[in-house]
Order: sequence, then C-alpha cells, then structure tokens
Amino acid sequence: MEAYLSATGAVDNELEVVSVEDEVGIYRGPDHKIFLETNESEHELGFRDVSISSRRSSGPPIVIGSDNCGVYVHNVDNRNAITINSLRDSYELFSGDKKSLKQDCLLELGYSTEVLLTLEDKQDNSEGVKTYASDGVHTEITVTAYVSLLCDHLRRSAHESASETQGHLQELFDTVREHPAEISGFDEAKATLEKELKELKKTDGLVAGAEITYEGKFSSDERVKRYENLANRFEKLYKRI
Repeated sequence: MEAYLSATGAVDNELEVVSVEDEVGIYRGPDHKIFLETNESEHELGFRDVSISSRRSSGPPIVIGSDNCGVYVHNVDNRNAITINSLRDSYELFSGDKKSLKQDCLLELGYSTEVLLTLEDKQDNSEGVKTYASDGVHTEITVTAYVSLLCDHLRRSAHESASETQGHLQELFDTVREHPAEISGFDEAKATLEKELKELKKTDGLVAGAEITYEGKFSSDERVKRYENLANRFEKLYKRI
C-alpha cells in the first residue's frame, strides 16, 4: 500500500505531496508553525496552530506511518484529539491511540491543521507524476494516486472554498489533459470537467452566478454535489487504468 500526505488549502501552486515511507512526524515549531518531518527532511505545512503539541525529545506527538499491516495514524501524545474523516465514517484518536486505515481520509490534527491522506495499492509499472515540496524535495507519485489525491481535495474544497475549488478543478483538468486515461468514458468526463471549469473561470475570477457566500463558500448544494460527482467520476476512471 502506498500512502501520500498533502496539506489542504494549496491552490496557487501545485499541491505539495509527501510520500509516507516508514514514518512521518508532525509537530508545532517556533511561532506556532506546523512542521512535517521525514527521515531525510522537514518542511512547513503552511499552518499556525497552538493546539498541536511541540516536538518532544522522544519524537513528534503525531506519527503517520506504514508497516506490514498497512497505513496507520498514531496520536503519540498530542494535547488534543485527532479527528479522522473518511467518506463512510468519522472518529477521534486521543493521546496514545493508534488506528490502521484502509481508505482515503481527511485528518484534522488541530484547530486549523488539516491534511489529506491518499492511499493506493502499489503499482510498480504505473506512469508517474513528479511533485515538489517547498524544500525542493520531489515525490514520485503514480497518475492514479495523483488523480485520486486531487479528487480528495476537490471534494473537500467544494464544501469549504469556492476559490480553492476553482484551483483544484484547474489542476485536475491540467493533469488529465497531460495524462489521459485511454478508456471509455474519459472523453465525456473531460468535456464535463472543462465545461465546469469554464463556467467558474473569468478574467476577474469567479463568476457572479456561482453565488458565493460571505465566507467564500458556494451557496448552492446542487453545485457542490456536481463537483463531488465529478471528483468521484474521475477517481473511478483512473482506478480502471
């Protein structure tokens, strides 16, 4: 099983993706900045969050890793519970709790820190996409996993942010255009994605007809559902290649 972490809210630039190999740790550093560390490097996740504990001498308070049994999240000794939200359920991990995961999920690590965990069965011969973190380290991720990751972000942003949704629609379109799926249904799905993107895009930003609330969210549940269905559609298509 391959596992990838990506912080929510990345729109202006390509998503930063970190491959979970063995273990990665998450902790609060100076100025309440949140850091992710691997065996080779560490970089900021782009959040400030007082509710995440600082790094102890024994290690980070939150650990996400993989072993022979699969992928897990371990609340080693974080001061607040970690909330795990998947498409099917939601549960909390308190200090000392550890949970094995079988599906993509949103990890709420603190009051404002959220990361998406994307899981994929290992495919050694799949085409790869190279992504870069802020520290210049790159992660090679399969096209199937990257599309799934983008769809995870699109589903989340459809509920949270109109501007993020536009960014994720654009990145999904750029990705599927560069890495088309040679299977039935792809061309129709791509045409629908392009139509949705054109409807939102305009030289001065989001179209007024999208009806954005003062919080920057879509006011139409039907529109949110359309984006969710589009994400589900592409995720299913790319899992067939």
